Amino acid sequence: MKAIQLSTVRRSILAISVLILGSACTCPLLTRSSDTELTPDTKATTVATATAALTPTSLPTPTPTADTLIVRSFPSGREVYVVPEEAAQRAGPVDLTAEDYFVGRTPIEVSVEPGTYYVIVEHEPATHLIDDGIDDTIFTMHEGEEGNWLLTGKIYEITKRTGYQAIVTALIWPERQSTEEFIATLPDEELFEVTLESLEPVLRKHHIPTRDWDLVLSMLRKTGKAIWQGENPADYLIIYFVEPDRMEARWGGTATP
Repeated sequence: MKAIQLSTVRRSILAISVLILGSACTCPLLTRSSDTELTPDTKATTVATATAALTPTSLPTPTPTADTLIVRSFPSGREVYVVPEEAAQRAGPVDLTAEDYFVGRTPIEVSVEPGTYYVIVEHEPATHLIDDGIDDTIFTMHEGEEGNWLLTGKIYEITKRTGYQAIVTALIWPERQSTEEFIATLPDEELFEVTLESLEPVLRKHHIPTRDWDLVLSMLRKTGKAIWQGENPADYLIIYFVEPDRMEARWGGTATP
């Protein structure tokens, strides 16, 4: 069962559409796990304080054009599906991994019109992955033991602005790996040029220990996304490129950011 790939399962469940076993939710696009865990007051505080705009200088991506979407994953070679918002939210079940939405494997650059999209990136079954932004499930498989669920995909919501290139980065990061171990699996190539000076304000704002700054900077330069986790797993910071020259930072913790 562990060897079953997303593409194999997809062909066998086209009629089933989006399915989360053991859940009453039929469409993970409309119910984010991170939102359901927050109280209204906590959620409002998080939304108000979690986003910080940064403007570092990035290295040019290959043949960049304004009307494209770049999707990368680490590791690479993952199937990618791009679903327009209006298609994902129409009435009735929606097959997010239908052939019509398949655009290729990471890394990939595709032309898209301005608008909002859900980008689905598949991965091998894993008991749990580090949350890298939106950690919803396309569907799950049960291996036999009660409660042993295997996650097989991630969904990212992006908005493509007119005249700007959009970027989605998926970190397929097993929870059992430390930050140092995960960084060791990344390519040596640095895709983005990011200075410590450009990051320091947001790192200080969220009280990230200086001992972790180099790790955050290294991950961000190599992938376009960085995740910091505190001793309390509920405290984390995600910094990621949404466009070649624009980043956002999201504080996901419960402590004062």
